[in-house]
Amino acid sequence: RVKTLQYNWQMFRVLVQVLMEFNDSHTRMQLPPRSDYFQYGFGTQMIGDECFITSVKKDSDTQKQGIEVGDQILMIGKFKPTRRDLWKINYVIYRLDPADTLDLKIRKPDGTEKSITVKAKTMTDKEFRAEQKSQREKFKYEPFKCQELSTDVIACKFYSFIVEKKEIDKMMKQIAKYPKFILDLRGNGGGYVVME
Repeated sequence: RVKTLQYNWQMFRVLVQVLMEFNDSHTRMQLPPRSDYFQYGFGTQMIGDECFITSVKKDSDTQKQGIEVGDQILMIGKFKPTRRDLWKINYVIYRLDPADTLDLKIRKPDGTEKSITVKAKTMTDKEFRAEQKSQREKFKYEPFKCQELSTDVIACKFYSFIVEKKEIDKMMKQIAKYPKFILDLRGNGGGYVVME
């Protein structure tokens, strides 16, 4: 198939398809660096068998369109998000084939459904790297945040496993006096396997 194609982007799609057949989120093609990056202004997570909006970026087109945390996503472009395929969808819309706009079909908590088109925010390579650096710095200096829920229960949100062991030890000392502990890993992108 590659021999029949003319453009790199066409060949990339063929190679990516081969690797996606493995259905392993850690086996993927590292595409050449982009000169532009796209953000659609929302974060998602599978909860059970359904996909939900878990974050909305302030002042994004997504926010202006009325999308809120808790809205269920029924379709992302032409894809129906599933637990098995959400990582593939994200790979396609952010890395392989990003676009200036993204069609969404959502269901509000009251059961009403609507289709909308959100405009992406585009960034240069320099802007993208600066934002990534800012996120890494946040994790570096604040890898977790804990809150006492009662005298028996403490909850900690752990942002990343790209940390030193001493940071995990610090969190464990903070929770040691509580008989019950909730560890919130939502949005945690993983990191060093030895830390996990």
